[in-house]
Amino acid sequence: MIEDVIGDYKSFLKDLLDSLAKSNIDIANYPIDHICFRTETLNEYETVKESLRSFSTHIIENVYHDRLIAKFILKEPLVFKQYSILMIELPAPQKANTYLSGLEHIEIVVGEDFDIFVEKYKIIWDGLEDDNVYNKTVFINFEKHKVKFHKRSLLEVVKLENQDIIEI
Repeated sequence: MIEDVIGDYKSFLKDLLDSLAKSNIDIANYPIDHICFRTETLNEYETVKESLRSFSTHIIENVYHDRLIAKFILKEPLVFKQYSILMIELPAPQKANTYLSGLEHIEIVVGEDFDIFVEKYKIIWDGLEDDNVYNKTVFINFEKHKVKFHKRSLLEVVKLENQDIIEI
């Protein structure tokens, strides 16, 4: 089971969705694009990457911010409530930052509503990442995890960047 690799994603999603609701951020009309699993070491990254391959149809791996990031298109989506999540993002650890292993954030696509959405909740955001040509990011941090919001899906950005999508 994929939970043996990434842990209890349903409890993770419940906590984040509850936190969003308490913050009065309405995501009812927006999909959860993907879920991110962090690792503490490069060895752990390689082990988790290998384990996730058996649950995936495709892998995309590239260098971003001076480290590898693997993205997996799943054979079976992670399902929770009305959400169906088809991708897992697995960033290798950065030398400058230390992260605990485990599920760390979700990313939600708001599409063409992005600018209106950002403006509507502007007093809530903890940050803006504007370093991707194709996808600006706003995010909110909660006690242990974070939620990021974008205009485009991760797979759409992968295609726009002409990254290699490798069938497993």
